[in-house]
Amino acid sequence: SHPQRAGANEFLVRMKEHPEMWKRADAILEGSTQLTTKFFGLQVLSEAINTHWKVIAQEQREGIRNYVVKKIIMMSSSDEVMREKDNSTLLP
Repeated sequence: SHPQRAGANEFLVRMKEHPEMWKRADAILEGSTQLTTKFFGLQVLSEAINTHWKVIAQEQREGIRNYVVKKIIMMSSSDEVMREKDNSTLLP
């Protein structure tokens, strides 16, 4: 229902604004099977990178950078991702 959806959206906005939420983004991305939950995890990570990068400790920034690079490499080497890429290049 509409009021439940509005309440859920409000909760998610509050969660994204939590100053420590970015530390859980990897667990959200790794542990979820739902695309909407993965998208939420990506939003949290993006928000941390875009707004808090300079105040995040160097060691943690390196950890975030390494995690993102590892995910990109893993996804780009996945057969499924490569097939989707091949199919998209065939479309006009």
